[in-house]
Amino acid sequence: MKGKPLLQKGFILKILTCLIFITSTYSQQNDGTNSEPINEGRFRTVAISGHGGGHLYSGRTLDDEVVSGYGAITVKYAWQSKDEEVWGPYGFPSYGVGLYSGFLGDPLIFGNPNAIYGFIRFPISNPSRRNEFAIEPSFGLTYNLNPFDPVDNPLNDAIGASMAVYFSLDFGFAYKWTREMDIIYGLDFTHFSNGRSYQPNYGLNMLGLNLGLRYHFNADQRKIDKDLYPDNLLQARYKRERRTANQKPEKNQSIIIQLAIGTTQSDEDAGTDTRYGNFSGILDYQYK
Repeated sequence: MKGKPLLQKGFILKILTCLIFITSTYSQQNDGTNSEPINEGRFRTVAISGHGGGHLYSGRTLDDEVVSGYGAITVKYAWQSKDEEVWGPYGFPSYGVGLYSGFLGDPLIFGNPNAIYGFIRFPISNPSRRNEFAIEPSFGLTYNLNPFDPVDNPLNDAIGASMAVYFSLDFGFAYKWTREMDIIYGLDFTHFSNGRSYQPNYGLNMLGLNLGLRYHFNADQRKIDKDLYPDNLLQARYKRERRTANQKPEKNQSIIIQLAIGTTQSDEDAGTDTRYGNFSGILDYQYK
């Protein structure tokens, strides 16, 4: 008997519709005025998004299995940077941790992958715009995959291990809907791979669209006024200022040495415990 899909058709849409109704009502009821200095407090965000799209498959045996595409849900918690000296040159990005849960196709072949990852969001567009563009890379660990097995799972030439690296790159927009809420949407690329530590490893590459909501809040609000209807309402979202022309960096030079060791597996040893050691080294020169 085949396992039930993790994400049924329309499930993501129903969740987002409910969240839009609940959070917009809450935001409208708490649309007070800010009585504190600008950017006072600790700024945080919580976001939930639905993802869907198609596979960019380069293997040989899963063409029929990937044709229906994929679906996923992500939940993210972020901290807003404020340090001018450290983060100012990068547009004051936000950074945090996220959880991923996806449906790639038949769970007997792919499993029901979940992931935990870290991310950083770099805002690119003018901060005064209502619709803001940002680039967000993510990196972490994917688990609960169903790997290749010559007897039980011979079709899966994409992943040879139950765990893999999680990498995602999101080109996204945030529409500042209310005082606390953003509607977030964009185009993202997601990659699962174990770096040939186990074979086969054509990897899973997914390209699709995402849609979700992000809630802004000030973690210091409870310190100032934790009443259900506060008289002293802190600023909910961090206000980025438009930066002037970049200062010319001081000239410097550096040499970077990177060494790595690990293990790998040959094509002939796929599905076995036979492994081989490997080594790599990189020497870089940098002039700033």
